[in-house]
Amino acid sequence: MIAYEAPTFISSYWGSSSNGKKGAWCALTNTQGEWIQVDLRSTHQVAGVMTQGRSDAREWVTAFGVHYSLDGLTWTSALNAVEAGSEVFEGNTDSSTIETNDFAVPITARFIRFLPTQWQAHICMRFELVGKVVAGAYPINLWATAHDNCDNRSVCVYPSQCREL
Repeated sequence: MIAYEAPTFISSYWGSSSNGKKGAWCALTNTQGEWIQVDLRSTHQVAGVMTQGRSDAREWVTAFGVHYSLDGLTWTSALNAVEAGSEVFEGNTDSSTIETNDFAVPITARFIRFLPTQWQAHICMRFELVGKVVAGAYPINLWATAHDNCDNRSVCVYPSQCREL
């Protein structure tokens, strides 16, 4: 697998006292509508996702949706392979176990957005996308905390709330 960094955009971020890192992406508030978005910078075929909770606390996402887009403007919901037709994916039951969720069919996208719908204590998650670059056979191995920022190229719902991680 080839690991690389990609820009990640967020609806909000809950920072810490020292360097803003929490061992995961954590939303500023525990409200419906929070999200984290990855710009893969090119078109990829994504077959599923792997998630974990926050590494240094008992906080994790227990259910979430995945939306995807080629242009960052028009979004489609990914469907769950296990629960046919469902747009909801089962999240984690603890901070460290890796949960794998396959899509009903692989999606083709440049942008991937995670939308937590249920959580334990606080909205916090780490994730990895499973797939490949459409033009080649390179698997993607991307952690949400690898390189996160928000700039003028982002497609943020609330640009004033985008934060550099």
